[in-house]
Amino acid sequence: QSTAEQTIELLADQISIAKDQAKLQIDNSKLNADRLITHAETQAAIDNSTAQALHEEDLAFLNAQYEAEIGVLDDILSDSQKQINALRGIDDSVKSVEAALIGFRDALISEDLARINSAGTLEQSTTTPGFASGGSFGGGMRVVGEKGPELEFTGASRITSNSDLKSMLSQEALVEELKQLRSENRQLLTELAFANRKIVKKLDKWDGAGLPNFVETQPVEVV
Repeated sequence: QSTAEQTIELLADQISIAKDQAKLQIDNSKLNADRLITHAETQAAIDNSTAQALHEEDLAFLNAQYEAEIGVLDDILSDSQKQINALRGIDDSVKSVEAALIGFRDALISEDLARINSAGTLEQSTTTPGFASGGSFGGGMRVVGEKGPELEFTGASRITSNSDLKSMLSQEALVEELKQLRSENRQLLTELAFANRKIVKKLDKWDGAGLPNFVETQPVEVV
């Protein structure tokens, strides 16, 4: 072969080798690109799943804390009512509500009358008794009637003072507990809103700027 022909064959071989190397480089680049895309998609799914899990975990924690506070208040009210019932001799398991109320009233009257009797006999007075401060009325009889004298017997009773009645109706202890509960609820809602804002801010940042780059790319060696 002539020198020109040899030169042409050599150039053809070099061109073929260059084509093969270029094809190999393109294939490797495509493979790396596919890997990067797959990794980015996997990382995005993991980050979104992590953010959602953290959000749900915060909600579960705040809800559990709220339920615990409610449970404590319920236990306090229940225990207080049981103690009051025990002191007054009221047993809900064996008495109806009506019988319990009657027993409660009689117990109060008996207590006050016992204190009065232990201090001495009841003082007799010609003046009309006053019960502005509350107390117990021992009962008695009186003459009434429109068509001649009629005898009326009044049984023992208990008088509740105006201040005691207002205190009973106001339910100050329960109102105070409810105020405390509302205050704690506002605090929990504030914490929940703060946590939600942090999550939304992070998700918005990822939507605008993209996910953080956790992938370290390596140069492709062409063999």
